[in-house]
Amino acid sequence: MARPDPGAKICDHLAAAQPGDTPLVVDVALDDAGGMTDALVRCSACDASYLIELLSWRGPKFGLRTFRLSTVCEADAALYRRDIARGSCDLNRADAERTALEQQARLSSCIIELDVDGMRMLRFEDVGADADISVASWRTTLLGR
Repeated sequence: MARPDPGAKICDHLAAAQPGDTPLVVDVALDDAGGMTDALVRCSACDASYLIELLSWRGPKFGLRTFRLSTVCEADAALYRRDIARGSCDLNRADAERTALEQQARLSSCIIELDVDGMRMLRFEDVGADADISVASWRTTLLGR
């Protein structure tokens, strides 16, 4: 569990998004289980970058998913996108680059629920600066691994 970083500010477009909107676009899916579970995403209006990481899932095929939302500075997001696009023959490099991205991301106080088939937003909630948000991997909390 972790408290949100007070410096992690989301863009006005995402804060104003309504259920049914598609405020986020997936740039890089970082993990997948019958649909995206963790991803580097960007605001569909202003291109602000975020890291979304799965907290829970429900519904048909577990396609309705709740994510914690972290802000990512644009320089870090651009570096990650470039490095992943370039690729490498070093099998450990992608994991190291993902870890670096996660370490630079700043946990926000916002939780977002999406229908991952189409990235339609179902719910957006600011849980507050004093909230304890799970930072455990979904593989641990949902699969027990």
